[in-house]
Amino acid sequence: MKPCEACKALTGMPSSTPPHGDLAETDSQMTGAPPIKRYDEYRCTVCGNWMLRNTQDGDPPGVWSSTV
Repeated sequence: MKPCEACKALTGMPSSTPPHGDLAETDSQMTGAPPIKRYDEYRCTVCGNWMLRNTQDGDPPGVWSSTV
């Protein structure tokens, strides 16, 4: 799967940057004890790419990342 140009442009941007118009939020993942919200999961309706909007506890912290 190849990310579209909008997903490529969002990758590495601060997580405060809003998702592009074709991203649909699908889930939030929590880990740790007590649970720490690490990232929100989005899927692009154009290219099918999965994007992660990482919190400061995410990996990498505080940025958008692509799963490809």
